Amino acid sequence: MPTVFSHPAPVLALAAALGPRVVPPRLLLFGMFCAVLPDLDVIGFKLGIRYADLLGHRGFSHSLLFALLLGLLGAALAALCLLPASARSEE
Repeated sequence: MPTVFSHPAPVLALAAALGPRVVPPRLLLFGMFCAVLPDLDVIGFKLGIRYADLLGHRGFSHSLLFALLLGLLGAALAALCLLPASARSEE
């Protein structure tokens, strides 16, 4: 069963295969965060959101639209993860 601990496994495996020159540590952490982000919807249980609701577990955050939006945001932000610190501070 997939868990918040197993979701980052493909990201870690890809980073290990490609090495830190291709996948810098900041990008690796960002990828791991994006891998577990859809499961943060379980916080809704504490807020009274039921499992089957649109914002419930495996609702919108597990949809193709959410994946597309997260992918677009991730692609835009990943570029920042690849910039050296000196380049980020000059902007």
